[in-house]
Amino acid sequence: MCALSRKIIEQNGYTNSVTILEGHASNVQLPDGVLADVLISEWMGFYLLHESMLDAVVTARDRLLHCNGTVFPSTATLYACPVSLKEFCAETFDFWQDICGFDFSEAGSVMRQKCLASPEIMSVSQQSLLAEPQQLLSIDLKYVNAADMCSITALLDFVVQRNDLMHGFALWFDVQFDGCHPVTLDTSPSAAPTHWQQTVILLPSALLVSCDSLVQCRMLLRQAENHHHYNITIEMLEDDGDVGNDDCVDREETDDDESQNSLAAAQLIKHTMHKVI
Repeated sequence: MCALSRKIIEQNGYTNSVTILEGHASNVQLPDGVLADVLISEWMGFYLLHESMLDAVVTARDRLLHCNGTVFPSTATLYACPVSLKEFCAETFDFWQDICGFDFSEAGSVMRQKCLASPEIMSVSQQSLLAEPQQLLSIDLKYVNAADMCSITALLDFVVQRNDLMHGFALWFDVQFDGCHPVTLDTSPSAAPTHWQQTVILLPSALLVSCDSLVQCRMLLRQAENHHHYNITIEMLEDDGDVGNDDCVDREETDDDESQNSLAAAQLIKHTMHKVI
């Protein structure tokens, strides 16, 4: 990246104006003890926090940014919303029940367990949303500390807008660039598609929800041993705020070889059967 940047700077005649300092943000030094006026970083990952480099941004900010300096993006917000994913579930799970007269439902079970073990990254349509999205997290990049992101908890209430099946929750984020001409980068289902897409956490089984009913949950995002990953827990709550029976959903990274091999075999069979059908 540094080599490419130098070539672009040279092509545009800014060699005497722009200097590239090559190194990690955690240890690079600005010349003559000068402090930066602006810090720019694209640190966001899936659902904002997965594989993110926020801790490196915070370290660079504290070391290199002037006290009156600006961080871009300026703020970041994470959202959650219950979703109905009938088409996805039909193609991913129900597909296996009858393939040319054969019962491959065991392969469907493998796919379901994989989807329940970790979040799914997919494009969610706005029509899949069952309620108004709620804010799960808001970060001010000028003041946030790495310790603030170790564990995040939110109690969320959603008023369902139609009768439907609820299959889980979708997460997405936006970031704002403050200034004279503010700009927002939006990764929601209603915005133009991005490579971040949306992150979906499926429930163990679909819930039948009705219009104007209340869906309450507690979401917990806790950093894993690898601080770039998070374990996500969703507790479905009753009206009195208690956790319902069998309604706790956990998502985390998995390296189980047998599970991965079974999943690979199921995916290969599905790919082949699509060709046959």
